[in-house]
Amino acid sequence: MKRRKKSFFTPKVQAALEAKAKIVKKENEAVARRKEFCVSEVFLSACFWDSDASKLSWADNRGFIIARAFYFTGKDNFQETIDLVERFYTAGEITWAIRTTPENIGSIVKDLVADHYRNTPS
Repeated sequence: MKRRKKSFFTPKVQAALEAKAKIVKKENEAVARRKEFCVSEVFLSACFWDSDASKLSWADNRGFIIARAFYFTGKDNFQETIDLVERFYTAGEITWAIRTTPENIGSIVKDLVADHYRNTPS
């Protein structure tokens, strides 16, 4: 009979630690993907009409990249866009970028992002 390892934490704390570990794992996977691809290989050049996408940094320009990815998004292609962006950025980075961007992203897209993360299990 296999003996169960006793935890030093209460079940509530243990669940919070496991949730945090899951988030950290997702963040590490996103960072690893950023090293594999150039921004210009992932997004259409039309998204970056006023800049050279090959010179953008995934980390340094994350707000700009996320905002431009959603710039041409509507209800019909929202799921495609969010799936693509989530491969490279965490939920926190995406919501931060959408909330703080000076880009003219429609309120429909902002609402879709909010609803997506409100209804997504963590």
